[in-house]
Amino acid sequence: MAVLVLVWDDLFEDPQLTDPEAVTALRRGMVAMLRQDPERPWRSGAIPTAWASLWPRLREGRSTRWQERFLDNIEEWFKACEREAHHRINGYIPSTADYLPLRMSTSGIETIIASVEVYRDRELPAKLRDHPVVRRLEELICWVGFVENDLVGLDRDEADQVPYNLVRAVRHETGCTRSAAIEQVRRQGAEQRAQIGEVIRYLPALFRVLPGLSGKWKQDMSIYEMMTSMALGLHQAERYTPPSHSAVPDLERLRNEIYYPADEPAPTAP
Repeated sequence: MAVLVLVWDDLFEDPQLTDPEAVTALRRGMVAMLRQDPERPWRSGAIPTAWASLWPRLREGRSTRWQERFLDNIEEWFKACEREAHHRINGYIPSTADYLPLRMSTSGIETIIASVEVYRDRELPAKLRDHPVVRRLEELICWVGFVENDLVGLDRDEADQVPYNLVRAVRHETGCTRSAAIEQVRRQGAEQRAQIGEVIRYLPALFRVLPGLSGKWKQDMSIYEMMTSMALGLHQAERYTPPSHSAVPDLERLRNEIYYPADEPAPTAP
């Protein structure tokens, strides 16, 4: 699932994708793929085949509510990726106030949390996910992870005109120099990272007193510890610091296997 998340993200972020109609056709195809019958995949390409193989294993043992929420969240994520691609094509850079909600919408955070739930064989209770302290932790984890990725990938983001990079947003909003924007973002990142530690130290006490966790608070705690480790270490991945000799995937070939133009007949319903 982690590999698919990264590939799906790359399909939309590819700077070679410059046709707005193709962006929308990609999003429509991705949604159709998501809702396909695993026994009768709508497309025969690599990504639809991978999803048809993975989804039955992901949903095994999961509640119907979990399955519906999982698919709905991925569909919303695809819509956010479509919007980001249009913003990239149009040259739009958001304000610093809009940065976090836009970045979170395109991060697939809900899909990542659900995937960790599968890995840990535990569904986080709604009352836990909705708690303001937990929501704040999720925002902090995302913010720090995003900003550290923005900093390490700044050169590439500038070259590719990636719209949701906080350094670019600060420069666009304030007119300051590149170095000044980098310093401001680094300072904010350090402050937010310190807050993550403070919230995590508070979580065990919170989880122990929340009613209805059935003594599973340690399992829930382990999910957030795992998410934190993943988010704060992602900027070190090759995805953000690729070596010069790395092979470039043929993203357009993969997209051609998924595109669903508006004038194409609808796929057969499951």
